[in-house]
Amino acid sequence: MQVYDTAIFDVNNDDTPMEQKLWPRHCVQNSWGAELHEDLKVVEDAILVYKGTDPDTDSYSVFWDNNKKFHTKLNEELKKRDVTDVFVCGVAYDVCVGEWRRRVQV
Repeated sequence: MQVYDTAIFDVNNDDTPMEQKLWPRHCVQNSWGAELHEDLKVVEDAILVYKGTDPDTDSYSVFWDNNKKFHTKLNEELKKRDVTDVFVCGVAYDVCVGEWRRRVQV
């Protein structure tokens, strides 16, 4: 297999195979590729959410991993703060950014 191929794993106990696209290394924590742009103004009470922290499971959504075994507290934080509008930007709208938009529940 090579980068950008799709692998199918039969690892779930519910007869549902897991598909995983093989991406090149990107947005590695504490690396240049994971840094926010220097012109981005981050407010003091910003919500920091880390995704993709399990090296064995991809995480397109900022709400949960692709296997839906781990979820972040972002939805709860958005509701707690009465957020009604969310502006989303990023590089890969067809993958991670788009998945964020499809899953947001404000």
